[in-house]
Amino acid sequence: MQVGVNVRPYAKECLKECAAIGYQVVIFTASHQTYADAILDTFIDPKRIYPRLYRQHCTKALGFQIKDLKVLRQPLNNVLIVDNSVISFAF
Repeated sequence: MQVGVNVRPYAKECLKECAAIGYQVVIFTASHQTYADAILDTFIDPKRIYPRLYRQHCTKALGFQIKDLKVLRQPLNNVLIVDNSVISFAF
């Protein structure tokens, strides 16, 4: 199957720079792991530098996949989330 992929401009550079200045970068997607790995391995993180969390790490609530940031085991005041869907981090 062929699919189209749009990677935000400078996404790779942003992740790399954040890691370089000492942030722990974790890629957390609500996508299925097989699909997400295909995209990440090809376009964003081919060397598998960053830990990855997927749909199975989300919590389903009201028909949505919610990224429950408690799985990071970090105080939430130390967490920055960048996402295109506000419902993703409703918790």
